Amino acid sequence: MMQMKWTKEALQYMNNVPFFVREKARKKVEEWARQKGVGEITMNEVIEGTHH
Repeated sequence: MMQMKWTKEALQYMNNVPFFVREKARKKVEEWARQKGVGEITMNEVIEGTHH
């Protein structure tokens, strides 16, 4: 599976997620974004993807 593009703001936010759940959260956001047809992860996708 191809790595998704992330905005700087979204990456900075994810870097503040505790390390022990960061990878799981990243995968959840990317999976949600792919399902929605999103090509780049922004703060909107981070918020939406982590709450669904």
